[in-house]
Amino acid sequence: MMPKIPIQQLQQKLDRAKAKIITLWNPAWKVLTYSLVDGVITPLRALSVSIEKSGISVAYGSRFLSKIRIGRACHYTGEPGKYFTPESFATTVVLALEELKAPRVEVILSIPREWVVIRTVELPVTVKENLATVISYELDRLTPLSAPEALYDFKVIGESNEKLVIVVWAARASQVNPYIDALKKQGIAVKKVTVDLSTLGAVSHYMTDSGSPILLALKDGGYEGGLVIDGSVTSVVGGSFDDTTHRRRMEQLREAIDPLLDRMAGTGSSPRIVMFCRNGSRNAGEWDLGAPVLVVDDGEIEKRFGGDRTELSPVALGGLLQELWEKAPGTDLLSKGLRTARQKSFALTIFLLVVLVAFAAVFAAAPLKRQTMKLEEIDRQINMRKGEVKKIEALKKEIDAIGSEVSTIKGFKEGRPSSIVLMKELTTILPKTVWLTRTRITGTTIDIEGYAAGSATEMISKLETSPYFQKVEFASPTIRDARQNKDRFVIRLEIEGVRKSESKVEGEGLKNGKKK
Repeated sequence: MMPKIPIQQLQQKLDRAKAKIITLWNPAWKVLTYSLVDGVITPLRALSVSIEKSGISVAYGSRFLSKIRIGRACHYTGEPGKYFTPESFATTVVLALEELKAPRVEVILSIPREWVVIRTVELPVTVKENLATVISYELDRLTPLSAPEALYDFKVIGESNEKLVIVVWAARASQVNPYIDALKKQGIAVKKVTVDLSTLGAVSHYMTDSGSPILLALKDGGYEGGLVIDGSVTSVVGGSFDDTTHRRRMEQLREAIDPLLDRMAGTGSSPRIVMFCRNGSRNAGEWDLGAPVLVVDDGEIEKRFGGDRTELSPVALGGLLQELWEKAPGTDLLSKGLRTARQKSFALTIFLLVVLVAFAAVFAAAPLKRQTMKLEEIDRQINMRKGEVKKIEALKKEIDAIGSEVSTIKGFKEGRPSSIVLMKELTTILPKTVWLTRTRITGTTIDIEGYAAGSATEMISKLETSPYFQKVEFASPTIRDARQNKDRFVIRLEIEGVRKSESKVEGEGLKNGKKK
């Protein structure tokens, strides 16, 4: 007798084997799809422009042979406490390009944090598949702006069985578009619109080589910051200092980032603080904030990137990193949450296949004669047994025909209601005051979303009366849409198995057959 292997033990072995295969395959897939074009054998160039209070900063950089090089930068000062107008902004950018002798590549435009609304929201996990559409529809509820009048982006920073935690960044389009249009008139295209806080998050990630540093930026008698996770800023904090003494400012900063430090401690990570104070005179040792502090000023930037970097703004530097460094995804308000995944390059794979084919051809040429002789012998044997082969083929066709009939009969017996039948049943049951915006039919369940003019709870009892549905329940809380004056609902139904009714009919058929 064969030894019995417990199902759980067999599953564990399969899981371990699967994990080993994935561990070996992922590095191989990265090598086979490695792009040899942008930033490797051809330079990838980027131009970063940041709109700052009382001035603008421009920086040029490139990536070649997978190495990031930060070129020259310049800063232009304007009227104190005010931003450049779109026309003067575009003219100054053209002047900067001439001064930097930089090519007119697409621009990464960074706008001030004051222009942006940042919200952390929770949504049901059921909207994950259509998240961009849901954010667009709900933007006026989540922020003071509606989707048509906003430039926005979002990122999922947490997920549980029932909720998605999302950070939404939104800016008024009428405030940003004039700057984009002014650059366009000068023949300069804008590729991305990001936020200064997001670009500083990219610099923090790059400076610490850590996936989750805490960012703090000191400016204009106040501070801004947040927790940087995988190059994206989350859990944003900010405020104004109520005192000019260093001790009191340090206490305020400590109070602001204590929740972020507790969050890091809960994950078991070692927190590190990156502080931006370009004109500050205090070093890292003078800041007691509960974690090691890295002060990023002109000297630190020069130490990391070399050369004279007195005119290189950290915000403009972060814009370059978001374009040139693959580990800094950043924020793009032009995307509205829709991002196109980079296409995999198969140039290296094709090259390796060509080499393998060439080697195979060389090794196959030597024994070719012997293989030809074997084929001739096989042909002779086939000719001798053609009659037997024809009989076997006839039997095989007959077996296939019988198998097809058996499969058809089995399909009729075990089949479930078709999607058309289920949709017709829904149409019949639901009242005319209800309309659906989304219907998703899986193997055993149906998810429907839509609006009801009356109470959405009345549909539960109506749907349960159907012979095709069971366990009808709300998948998420019913929301009253004030704009449409309707109940917005999400209902989940299990498909009632037809197998029971079919078995009854078949049983009656068998009894009738016996009576006959």
